Amino acid sequence: SEDIFDWRPLLIVKPPCLDVVPDFDSTLPIRK
Repeated sequence: SEDIFDWRPLLIVKPPCLDVVPDFDSTLPIRK
């Protein structure tokens, strides 16, 4: 669903550890 947050451009600036997207919100709390 592209109606949610468009995280694809973030992949360009974010580290590869975020390759588990689109659960962007779920990934942040996991990365403590």
